[in-house]
Amino acid sequence: KLDLSANEITDTGAEALAVVLQFNSTITELHLYSNKISDAGAEALAEVLQINDTVTTIDLDFNNISADLKQKVNQLVEINK
Repeated sequence: KLDLSANEITDTGAEALAVVLQFNSTITELHLYSNKISDAGAEALAEVLQINDTVTTIDLDFNNISADLKQKVNQLVEINK
């Protein structure tokens, strides 16, 4: 479990996290609630979730992410369950 909620990691942090998740085999839960992440950061996470099959839970509430992209990320995580 990785909880970075309310840390203002922004898109830069989300993009860095996406790089790390390429090699992740242990983190199953990501809590990124209220971090000033926009579509750019969410898109980076969506891309890595296409290859990462370990993350089964993600919380992106209270960020500036479009509904369509948030749904895409959630669908990718659901595949891993």
